[in-house]
Amino acid sequence: MALSPLFLEWLAKHGVKQHNISGAHVDGLRGVVATADIEPDTVILEVPESLLMTAHSARQDTVLNSTLHSHGQGLSAEQVLAVHLLHEVSKGETSFWAPYLQQLPHSYTTLAHFSPEACEALQCPYARSVAHQAVQQQAADWQQAKPVLKALGLPPKWRSKKAWLWASATVSSRTMYVPFCKGGALTPFGDLHNYCPPPPNALPHIEGMLPPLDEAQERASLCGDGGYDPDSQVYRLHARRRYQGGEQVFLCYGKHTNLELLEHYGFLLPETNPHDTALIAASHFHKGDKPVLSEAHAAAACFLHWDGRPAWKLLQLLREAAATPTELKQGRHLVLAGERVSKASDLRALGLLQDACLRALTALPTTVDQDMTLLEGLGGGDECMRLVIEWRISQKR
Repeated sequence: MALSPLFLEWLAKHGVKQHNISGAHVDGLRGVVATADIEPDTVILEVPESLLMTAHSARQDTVLNSTLHSHGQGLSAEQVLAVHLLHEVSKGETSFWAPYLQQLPHSYTTLAHFSPEACEALQCPYARSVAHQAVQQQAADWQQAKPVLKALGLPPKWRSKKAWLWASATVSSRTMYVPFCKGGALTPFGDLHNYCPPPPNALPHIEGMLPPLDEAQERASLCGDGGYDPDSQVYRLHARRRYQGGEQVFLCYGKHTNLELLEHYGFLLPETNPHDTALIAASHFHKGDKPVLSEAHAAAACFLHWDGRPAWKLLQLLREAAATPTELKQGRHLVLAGERVSKASDLRALGLLQDACLRALTALPTTVDQDMTLLEGLGGGDECMRLVIEWRISQKR
């Protein structure tokens, strides 16, 4: 959806300053591109506080503030902002934020929008649980906010569950951090920037695997960030690396797994997310007939990083389990320091990991090849199901 001239005029009228950037379509998506070369640490956007939509601006609306006081006690900052958004949208052209609101997406694919079938289609137990919880939480949040929406006199369209899911997803996927509002701020034009993940965490070095990204690659993956300046009451976005004219300018929203990206933003990076993880149930780790790990380790340790390396804690536990009594007596300090006891011991540890991965894959109802076939057959169909299958493929790989 193209940016309307009315929206651009509204931004300029109210003091928004764009420095060598403009809105554009990039790879089929709306985004922001550099109109000239941009140097690192350059301010690229300035948005006055008066244009930010926050729970604070909601309280400045006399009618809304009174209604929240009488009917909205206990609502979170995110719920207040979602109510604020629906209240302004219901005003149509008379809303101060109308030019901005008209530019917002009409639909989202966050987990809260998933059908029960789509939630189950994630296959992995922990992912199914997260998806169902997201759906249930939004239903509960809507029920809690309904008295406020009704008291405001909003038309049925804007106090429906469908409208609530839209408003909540807008808040979840598009707000930026501000120190004076826990729910964040909807930032006109700023929220057009697409996401680029930050540099990856330090990963274990394991013989036979390629080394983690070097320092130059880590620097190259920095993109941009923002912050609110209380002195000037302006939200500023900065470029954190050099951009050439015509290149897409990204922002970093933080470190997120693909499941977290789906939950909060409605998209994922199936092949390029250095913070993605794949959980493996502790019950899949066996040494003969005996379990290697306890269930207490499941949440804290039993995961693989995006490139297949085990988590530091998981590698330590596997090295302990694979070492002989003699090796442990002589080299337990090495295990605790994140190092291997011996090459033979590491091979046994990775054997335990391989067996666990095979058990985890075998427990799933489809293979990567089958998922690829399903993905190709979707065509332009259900977008949520497409994301589900892409997530499954990423996890299994």
